[in-house]
Amino acid sequence: MKTIKLFTVIYFFIVNVLSAQIKTITMKVINITELDDNVYEIRALNEQGDTIRIFSIKEKIHNIELYEEIKINKKYNFSMIPDPSPIINLTIKIGNKIYWRTGDEEKEMPHFAINIIGKYIKKE
Repeated sequence: MKTIKLFTVIYFFIVNVLSAQIKTITMKVINITELDDNVYEIRALNEQGDTIRIFSIKEKIHNIELYEEIKINKKYNFSMIPDPSPIINLTIKIGNKIYWRTGDEEKEMPHFAINIIGKYIKKE
């Protein structure tokens, strides 16, 4: 039964991501935290003054010259992946750790951007 739920969540997430457009949002980075061996959390302020929690997976960057290190108090254009549609029992898990699940504060839900790797953002 758990496998079916997991498959359903993954299916709806993929369909939503593939059918939606990527949004570029300019935000000011206010904090970068290394959560564990797999993830950085980047907190940034959007134009409305809301704090957005962006997760970035640690990976090796093959073409480092195409990226710049993200600095605190600087503005960047993040290419944000749209949030999934409201789904019952949505869980955001990276590796073996659960970072957010349905029932947690909605404003703490992690977001993801396609133009960041670790603490680096793709140059424009």
